[in-house]
Amino acid sequence: MMRSRFAMLAILTLAVCWLGPEAAFSQSCGCGPDFCQGDPRYAPRLAQAKAAMRNTGYPDELVALMDKDGACFARVDRAPTNFHIRDYASGTFQDVEWDEDNERISRAKLLNGTISVYYKYNTPRAFKCCGEKVYNERPDYDSTHDVNRSIVIECKKSGTTVTCQ
Repeated sequence: MMRSRFAMLAILTLAVCWLGPEAAFSQSCGCGPDFCQGDPRYAPRLAQAKAAMRNTGYPDELVALMDKDGACFARVDRAPTNFHIRDYASGTFQDVEWDEDNERISRAKLLNGTISVYYKYNTPRAFKCCGEKVYNERPDYDSTHDVNRSIVIECKKSGTTVTCQ
């Protein structure tokens, strides 16, 4: 019994030395290392993705959405590198890529009543990291608009202006 524990400790130590701390970490999550929360690769990959988005010219309010979804490497690695706008009106929605002109158009549609709401997002549905619920089983899921509200910016008409939160 003592020998087998010693052997496992020796193997784990060698793995950390040869493969890096990620090898030891991957042993602690049953979903596979890319889906584990707390993976040491997550923060650097998130910072890299956000820097690339800022360099592309996306505003900070959109880049900040990257901090709101699942905290696992797979989510950041598989996330789109751009943002979108979802216009919603009378039971239907249309998605367009975010840019300043498309946001101006959505804002005008909202103010003139053509649409009832619009959302800005990187992805409208939450990513499932290990230990999390599927997007449509979460309390923030809006099936009418097909979005997880906690990971999008919702824009509504407020008097004669548009408020985005």
